[in-house]
Amino acid sequence: LDRKGRLPGAASAALVAWFGEPAQGAPAWAYLAPSAPAFAESFELGWLAVSDDFVSLDLALDQLPRAFSAHGRCYEVAYDPVLDTNLESAFVLAVVRDVTAQLAQDEADAAQRELATALRRLAADRAAFLEQFSELDALVGRVLAGDSPRNPPNVEWRRWVHTIKGSSAMLDLHGISAACGRIEASLAPAAPAPGGDVLDALRTRWAAIRDPLAAEVQQGAVLHLAG
Repeated sequence: LDRKGRLPGAASAALVAWFGEPAQGAPAWAYLAPSAPAFAESFELGWLAVSDDFVSLDLALDQLPRAFSAHGRCYEVAYDPVLDTNLESAFVLAVVRDVTAQLAQDEADAAQRELATALRRLAADRAAFLEQFSELDALVGRVLAGDSPRNPPNVEWRRWVHTIKGSSAMLDLHGISAACGRIEASLAPAAPAPGGDVLDALRTRWAAIRDPLAAEVQQGAVLHLAG
């Protein structure tokens, strides 16, 4: 990218396959806006610090957004300045990587670690753990069966989400807690109206813990997950 955020040459074949052919002379944020509007807006604002020399180039690049989702895939961006013969920045190399598979594997690994933690807690104090987990399972079921964030949920629904976030953290189920944190962030007044992905993330992560745990302890009637 040049100092105005434009692609000085042809885009890579991968970029074209992911996001289409860029318009000649268009800045990167205009190119990505149809696929990732929130990222494009943040990138455009961040690039002002790069083009205006208001702060050092390294600091300006550190403040640029580095991840976004588009078309059901997840991407990460790395920025590296390329210097000219006077050791001044000639342009910025922006490398975009599809990290969808990596993130999915990381998520699966984290869920397995949390399941192992839950099983250790079960072995240490079966009755106490099942009581806590069953209460948590009931709350998760209510949240997943409740209002969508597209329609402002009521106060009680929000309180359920917040309770799950705190209770799951106390059980070392940090992935569940983080998923609830993302739901809360999606409900912030300044946030755009979210889709069902925030609830789907909680549903998937909870099932990865709850289903094998229920099979392990044969407590399907006690650990009832809402469908």
